[in-house]
Amino acid sequence: MRLCSYFLNSSIDVPTFGVITAWIPVGARSCIGDKPPEPPVASKSSSSQSVNSIKESLTGFSNRPVAYWDPGGQLEVTESGQFNVTVNNRTTTGQLLGQTAQIRFSATSTSWQFSDSVTLSGSSVSRVFEEVGLFLATAKVNYQVDYRFAGQAWVIGATVITLSSNELEIEVIEPPRRTLLIL
Repeated sequence: MRLCSYFLNSSIDVPTFGVITAWIPVGARSCIGDKPPEPPVASKSSSSQSVNSIKESLTGFSNRPVAYWDPGGQLEVTESGQFNVTVNNRTTTGQLLGQTAQIRFSATSTSWQFSDSVTLSGSSVSRVFEEVGLFLATAKVNYQVDYRFAGQAWVIGATVITLSSNELEIEVIEPPRRTLLIL
C-alpha cells in the first residue's frame, strides 16, 4: 500500500479545489507527482516475431465520472433527491500498436443503478424513495472511444467502454413529527 493524492475529479492533471489522499495498492493508479510511465522498449529479439503474433492494443486513460446528489446527507421519505454525474470528455495521448496516438473519450449515455434495484437513465435524474433505509447509487457512463495517429483522420467508434462513478450513500428517514399547538 502507498499513500496517494489525486484531485476530487479523480484525476492527477486537472486541478480542483480539493485533493483526496488515500492508501491504495501499489500500482493501482497514478498519483499527483508520479512520473509518467516509460513506454516499453522493444528488444532486438522481439523484432523478429511474425505479424500474426502482434495483437492490437489501445492504451489511454480517461477520468472517472464524479457523482453527487442534492440535498445530500439525509432525505425524507417521499422527498425528491436530485442525482447528477459530471462526465469527463477528453482527448489524451496514448499508445496503439506501439505508436503514439490521440485518444478521445466522449460520453454517450448514463444510467443510474440504485441498491433497491431501481435503474434510471440520464446524467441528471430525480428520485423519490418510498421506504426508510440506507441506499446506494452509482452512475455508469458509456464512452465512445475514437483515435488517430499524427496527421491522419479520426477513426470514429473504435470501441465503447463503461466507467462507474463513485458510490453515493443516501440515508432515507421518516419525516420528523410536528405538533401544532393552538392557544
